[in-house]
Amino acid sequence: MGICNPKEPQSSVDDDDDDEKKYKKLLLLGAGWSGKSTVFKQMKVTYGQGFSDEERKSLRWTIYQNVYQAMKTLCEENRGEVYGKNNPELAADQEILIFVYLDLFDLNHRHLEDIRILFVSRFEA
Repeated sequence: MGICNPKEPQSSVDDDDDDEKKYKKLLLLGAGWSGKSTVFKQMKVTYGQGFSDEERKSLRWTIYQNVYQAMKTLCEENRGEVYGKNNPELAADQEILIFVYLDLFDLNHRHLEDIRILFVSRFEA
């Protein structure tokens, strides 16, 4: 019959089945920008090992840029004090956020400090 050994392939298949039982698989379907990657990242943080140092460093500026853009939008929307009284002492910080275009690499600790001051001041009032 040749050199067939029926025991060898069977044990390999059994090992594969055991490995398959260890893992749960989830297929994420959806259109572009529907949040598939976000769900994956949340699962990784919640149930996995979290982000590596390298991943944290690569995401750091994206997070800073998102915070900056959100604070800029809030300052622009409340220029007419529609949503509440603005603190006159922070007017210069607000103007910097509204009128100075900053791209991802221009964002520095001074701008982040302006954002922190503006954010904290909303809760102190």
